Amino acid sequence: MKMKKIIAGMTAFLLVCGAVPVAEFTGINFGHSLSALAAEAAVVESGVTADGFVYDVHGTKEWDEEIEDYVTLTRDFVAITGYDGNKTNLTVPSKIDGIIVTMIGESAFNGNNRLTAITLPETITSIGDSAFHSCSALVSIDIPDSVTSIDSWAFYDCSSLTKLTLSNSLTSINEFSFANCNKLTSVDIPKNVMVIQDYAFSSCSSITKLTISDNVMTIKESAFEGCSGLTSVVLPSKLTSIAPRCFAGCTGIRKITIPDEVTVIGESAFDGCTSLNNVDFPSSLSVIEGSAFGTCGFTEITIPDTISIINEYAFAKCDNLKKVTIPNSVKKISHRAFGGCPVLKEVIIPANVEVIESCSFGYDYDILGDYAYDSFTIYGYKDTPAELYAKENNFTFIDMNIPQTIIGDINSDGKADIADAVLLQKYLLGAEKLTAEQYEAADLNGDDSVDVFDMVSMRKLIIKK
Repeated sequence: MKMKKIIAGMTAFLLVCGAVPVAEFTGINFGHSLSALAAEAAVVESGVTADGFVYDVHGTKEWDEEIEDYVTLTRDFVAITGYDGNKTNLTVPSKIDGIIVTMIGESAFNGNNRLTAITLPETITSIGDSAFHSCSALVSIDIPDSVTSIDSWAFYDCSSLTKLTLSNSLTSINEFSFANCNKLTSVDIPKNVMVIQDYAFSSCSSITKLTISDNVMTIKESAFEGCSGLTSVVLPSKLTSIAPRCFAGCTGIRKITIPDEVTVIGESAFDGCTSLNNVDFPSSLSVIEGSAFGTCGFTEITIPDTISIINEYAFAKCDNLKKVTIPNSVKKISHRAFGGCPVLKEVIIPANVEVIESCSFGYDYDILGDYAYDSFTIYGYKDTPAELYAKENNFTFIDMNIPQTIIGDINSDGKADIADAVLLQKYLLGAEKLTAEQYEAADLNGDDSVDVFDMVSMRKLIIKK
């Protein structure tokens, strides 16, 4: 009765305002559709299937003033929200009561310690937060190509998961999605993925093979931190930066090639990669952040000539590091940049270096402070920060402007080797004469004479090399 009065009133209004164009009233609806604008998306039904799948039906509903209650308008899709059964191998239905199942809901199988395998239908488009979090018995999962999104923590701590096939429709792998899956042995990142989010595969310690599609443009913080089983990684060519701690603690990686577009290697990006001894730097690189290569396995490192600052702890605690090449581009060497490198006994510092902070070279450190090594030699130029640093720390300083005699380099070719030994032998046999400079170089034991004892020292020097 009330609705009839409303319609009658509006009809009268239209008759009175007949001169007004009808188009101005196109937003007015009659009958039951008057409240259509109030329709809202909601869970319109819940239940449990005979197989034990707990579910919600999502659709739309609206408030009906006549009955003073909500009425269901549509039943659009089903989300699986839990499981009440005891089976270990499940197949999720594609429909429930004729309605398509499109979602594995938030925490649907969280903590399930029986589930070993699950088959998802091609109707599934999304997997919610923590959907399979701590499914400790889950061994394998094949995510169909219909799935376009996997939310954060979805498979976190699935400690038995060994086989994973990802949907080719994914464009992003979210935070902690597969973190702590420590039996997972290989991962192929699908070709449409552009972003790998924070901690996505962190602590997956059994992964030995990692294939990352070239379409990946961003790998975020700690994405593969603690993947200690990795021995090699091919990074995608579209990367522009290596995020902080991205591969920290990947103790098996031996070599890494930084893609040509990368400008920044983030803080602690490869910290703790104790086997890493070979890095190819691109010409695009401008920043190596603090601790980026701390505790790595280098025996020698050449800083790229695009770097102006070597940041704090950048190459600290590299136990095997013997040789560092610093280019003329470097203006600043920061605190402890090469601290705690016990076999690094000397360094050449270019004249262009303007700042050398405390304990950059020649020091070890622990929680109690810094400790100078017994001996350290700096090759540099007089009246530069290199000389000042050497004097302040009681290190040996050798001025690069003064020609230096290499002991044992009798033929002046820049090294002491077998050719020098032959020349020394000829001299001792009276078959060769030496210049004053050659004589100085031939006096290996420093007693101001060249004799058979110097030949013994020469042989020891060559064998040691």
